[in-house]
Amino acid sequence: MKSLRFECTGCGECCRKPGWVFFTEEDIATASAFLGISPEEFEERFLETSDGRYYVDVPEESACPFLLDDACTIHSARPVQCRTYPFWPEIVKSPGGWVRERKECPGIDQGRRYSWEEVEAQLRLLKP
Repeated sequence: MKSLRFECTGCGECCRKPGWVFFTEEDIATASAFLGISPEEFEERFLETSDGRYYVDVPEESACPFLLDDACTIHSARPVQCRTYPFWPEIVKSPGGWVRERKECPGIDQGRRYSWEEVEAQLRLLKP
């Protein structure tokens, strides 16, 4: 794979995907400061924990609690997982993953072209 094209359209579809959105300690500090609350209050109001990891649980037929009117209310302070979408291993490294995700995300194959080196840099951000 030489490069991938992506430009966020701001549609919010990625924020409606069911699953877990993980927050690192740094993500919690950034998001809580952005909202003007303590990290402890942020954790209490928004996060669940499992095996020492913090996350937001996005159930089926729902959306991330930070999505309002198709816009992320913490966009400039969103967690690494959100900042790196759609450059996730299961999307860019699996056969057909990019093509499958294109059905969900109108920004895939649009806009800017990312070199494979840039994609790999995004993937490294996701490593715990």
